[in-house]
Amino acid sequence: MVAGAAGIAAVGAGSARADCDALIPQSAAVPISARDVTATDLIALRNIGPPDGSNPLAPSPFGLSPDGRRLAFVLSRDDPATGEYCQALVVLAVDKSGSPQVVDRGGDRILQNLALRGSRISAGWPAVVTPHWSPDGRAVGYLKRSNGVNRVWVSFGAGTPSVPVSPADSDVLDWRWGRD
Repeated sequence: MVAGAAGIAAVGAGSARADCDALIPQSAAVPISARDVTATDLIALRNIGPPDGSNPLAPSPFGLSPDGRRLAFVLSRDDPATGEYCQALVVLAVDKSGSPQVVDRGGDRILQNLALRGSRISAGWPAVVTPHWSPDGRAVGYLKRSNGVNRVWVSFGAGTPSVPVSPADSDVLDWRWGRD
């Protein structure tokens, strides 16, 4: 382990994986004594949506189910202890009944692409990934990056593994469900 700027640790290849089990806390908040906020605290914040709210044209990070009762969103955070990235597809009841449910986990960060002089280049900041519900509300799909490729993955609910539904050799930029 090598110390990085501002006390952040950098880890080499073959090091421990991120602790993604803590992406959604399982227990009620515990009182924390007053202290200064550190760079590590800021890096470990959980994120939903764009890195800042400065672009009013950015897509919403929330996918509302057809019946209007559930929201799906991608929750992410960096793990300062390992230098790894955690991501999960989460479903939450709009009326806040029950706890948020992780229905899929994993994937690499998808970076925003910009069109520049007829080419697409990476902007270097995270893209907004908006989940989309199937027309019947039984499944939710979203973009997930794995093995260097953005693919559409579909989940049918907690407890069932999500499945990729787009080709493994083609990067998907955007997608929508068909009427059928």
